[in-house]
Amino acid sequence: MTALQRTLVLAMIAGCTPEPASSQEILQTVQELVDQGRALAFETDMTTLAANVDPDGEPEALRDAVMAAIGDEVACAVVVAGAMSGDLRVDFDDGCEVRGRALSGRLGVSYTRPHDGLLVTLDFQELTSAGITLTGDTRISWGVDGTQRVVGELRLDAAAPGSDAPGRQIEIQSDRIQRTYEGVRQLDGWLRWQTLMGNWKAELAGWELGPDAVLPGHGLTLVDTPFEHDVVVDHRAVGDGSIEVRANGGRADRVFVVAADGVITELDD
Repeated sequence: MTALQRTLVLAMIAGCTPEPASSQEILQTVQELVDQGRALAFETDMTTLAANVDPDGEPEALRDAVMAAIGDEVACAVVVAGAMSGDLRVDFDDGCEVRGRALSGRLGVSYTRPHDGLLVTLDFQELTSAGITLTGDTRISWGVDGTQRVVGELRLDAAAPGSDAPGRQIEIQSDRIQRTYEGVRQLDGWLRWQTLMGNWKAELAGWELGPDAVLPGHGLTLVDTPFEHDVVVDHRAVGDGSIEVRANGGRADRVFVVAADGVITELDD
């Protein structure tokens, strides 16, 4: 973010937030973004597996091609056609590995043309990987410029990073426009999620996500917390898969490093 952009954003916060966000609130904001990032990375893996298709193709032909591709790539998965034309179901035995991710559970996929364009719907049925379980639907459609619109309504059951202990359950709604450029996923959009603390909102601007990244290596996030504060988060890749997160809730910046496994460390700035 440029100096001018930062000045404008902080001026906006100062004008509409009577008190700055607390230190604990800012730390919780970073943790919330890590959990959201873990869910998005998992969702994206499944989108790549089942929705990397020609949007001009016919639903039944796309289903057959994806069934064959998954069958060839993932020998441990059971792939069958669904009852409706254009539907398929993938069952993953415990520990079934897909592109480096161990999975268990079921993924349903449907290819339809409700209007002029292709719609791919992913149905997550307690699909689990690395302490993350997703349940719900994600819908993918294509724009005339080749971008994808990804709309999700998912429930996330998440264990703490690096732990098998029970975590928490989060209801997530999302709407993003994304494209891939030179191996980097670029996206803008929004996330809404609900926790025991209340409702959270995040606007995503200029996110650039590398493969398997928990958080973007570049981009800006404006988070509206349940405590009526806005927290501005600036993301920057620092190597080894780690992301520097600079968060400001109306006072001084606080700086964290988020490791590739989602572990958060605060730095002295």
